[in-house]
Amino acid sequence: MFFRAEHDQIDELLEKLELANPDQKPRILRTLGAAVISHFRVEETVLFQQLEFTPQYRKLIREISRAHSEAKSLLSALLDEKDLGRLSAQSENLIDLLLDIMDMEETILFPKLEAHLSSDELRMLARQLHYEPEIEEAA
Repeated sequence: MFFRAEHDQIDELLEKLELANPDQKPRILRTLGAAVISHFRVEETVLFQQLEFTPQYRKLIREISRAHSEAKSLLSALLDEKDLGRLSAQSENLIDLLLDIMDMEETILFPKLEAHLSSDELRMLARQLHYEPEIEEAA
């Protein structure tokens, strides 16, 4: 699956954020923010740009793109938040949103890609993403 390592890293950071004391959350949010922004950038500049003009992916890509924008805005607001109580409360919204995004990608987008693209197309996409996916060869 595409981005498995990145999603696992983000998932671990989300768990740390959820379990952290309020005074630890800003540090974890900075680490999470860097990981999420980097991950989104690759998806948006390579994967989404390539797929948004394909009719079968257009609606899904736009939905995930909107969720990315919402997550980036929420993350930015949280990184600027000085009130630890509000930061703790609002971080739950970010956690839920990022989990929803990863779920959409892992259960809908990536399986669609694997089902509709040939092994060669998947390899080419993987090279553009600087990623080596596990691609099952057709018998």
